[in-house]
Amino acid sequence: MRLGLLALLLVASSSHAGNVRLAFEKGTDPGCPDESGFRQLIAARLGRDPFSPEARSVVTVRVSGAGPYQAELVLETPGAEARRKTLTGADCAELVQSTAVAVALAVDPLLRRPEPPVPKSTPVDPAPSSAWPDPPPRVPTPAAPERSSGSLQWSVSAGAGVELGASVVPQPDLRLELRAGHGLVSVGLEGHFGVPVTGALTHGTLTTSRLMGAVVPCLEWKWFAGCADLSLGTLRLEAQQVAGARVASVFFASVGVRARVMVPIGSVFAVGPRLDGFVPLTRASALVGTERVWTVSPVAAGLGLDVRFRF
Repeated sequence: MRLGLLALLLVASSSHAGNVRLAFEKGTDPGCPDESGFRQLIAARLGRDPFSPEARSVVTVRVSGAGPYQAELVLETPGAEARRKTLTGADCAELVQSTAVAVALAVDPLLRRPEPPVPKSTPVDPAPSSAWPDPPPRVPTPAAPERSSGSLQWSVSAGAGVELGASVVPQPDLRLELRAGHGLVSVGLEGHFGVPVTGALTHGTLTTSRLMGAVVPCLEWKWFAGCADLSLGTLRLEAQQVAGARVASVFFASVGVRARVMVPIGSVFAVGPRLDGFVPLTRASALVGTERVWTVSPVAAGLGLDVRFRF
């Protein structure tokens, strides 16, 4: 918060130590000190409350706003033009403290300076006195150490969902990912397991499962990410209730895209939905004799929910 206080002339209207009246106004923000707290700040610096309700000179302080805040200082003296100055700050309590320091430094020399007596027969307008001094510079609070802009940001994600097209029936899917990122770009290494599911064929049934590894580069912006997906692994096929049924594991590869939204929960956790679309590069099929009874779909899709931990 930078304070640039212009000189506001303060007028002495009497010789006793209470020749200024305070008018303090603030909004409803509970973080802003009230008039009692403001007077206590000044009294703590001067050793006494310097204000008098009978004084003719008035110092008005109006605090308003909600980050940034502003404090309007108005000096009204009989026979002189009102002087105004507006101060701003991001924190209301700090702004009020700095304003109190400025008021205290301006009022203190005025109270201690004896004034010459004024002859009763000669009307004399109040003469300008000391100016508002600048408050002492505020020492900035040391900020918490931040990560270097050149360091990688690491995270671990776990997710569950369901996929269509790479199995006989919709297939539950479990995922675990390690991701490293810098700026808007990140790359994840992912393992996912398609839980075995069984579906009916024209002859018998077929159980399918998958075990895959994937490289998933992403562009991330705030909560949103768009990714590519290159997956390699095995597709396991097991026929039942079919003459000559056997178990086979075949190579399976796919390429696809992913859209993801991660909503932060605290500083390290995030949770959000994921939508996948991919094209199998290997079109595995199940045969009964020479009859093809099932083939991997040319296009597949998935929907899931991920939880991420950033460290």
